[in-house]
Amino acid sequence: MTAPDNMAACAILYPELWQQIEQEMGGALVAAFPHRDFVLYALADSNGIAALTEVLSQVNFDENHALSKLLYRPAPGGWQVVAP
Repeated sequence: MTAPDNMAACAILYPELWQQIEQEMGGALVAAFPHRDFVLYALADSNGIAALTEVLSQVNFDENHALSKLLYRPAPGGWQVVAP
């Protein structure tokens, strides 16, 4: 996911968006917020987690706008870190 004005990571603030994405994808999601300019997400199954982990291994976290190396899942009241 990308967004105008380099603010894709702000999507974490909109639970309704994530509920809609889960409905469209047909299951629970796992998401990554590695950079302010893009968000990654996939189904929260072993294939989705493996794919996101692979992409995260290629992100330069020394870059100025890098954010988190972690995977998250939407949870009541916020987000939970997905254990590796």
